Amino acid sequence: MTGGMRLTSSSAFLRKVHNGCHRRPGWQHMNQAPTTDYSAMQFWFNIGQYAITVIIGVYVWISNRANARSKDVEKLACRVVRLESSSISHADLGKVYERINFVSEQMCKVSGTVTGIKGSVDMIQECLLNKGDTK
Repeated sequence: MTGGMRLTSSSAFLRKVHNGCHRRPGWQHMNQAPTTDYSAMQFWFNIGQYAITVIIGVYVWISNRANARSKDVEKLACRVVRLESSSISHADLGKVYERINFVSEQMCKVSGTVTGIKGSVDMIQECLLNKGDTK
């Protein structure tokens, strides 16, 4: 019986080998092409696509910053050129000093008027306080 079992187990092994149990994974039959694992390919394609998108985003961000900086520098350069080209002359400063002196004179007049009004208010207040004591 043991000999027959051996024969049976060895014949079962030969049947498995003949039926293709020991073939390479992915081969269904010897004359067909291997099957491809598309999920792994899709994973790596998605990783590559994500990396390319990130690289493009960083490039756009850096280039926009550079453009904004160059525009700011151009604006400042234009302002400096305008300021340098329109320098203030002594005649212009003379006009400014005349206006400042005029405003100063006007303020002195207003100050004198306010001082006079303050004196009048003080006298009225004193008068009202003294009349209040006599009653």
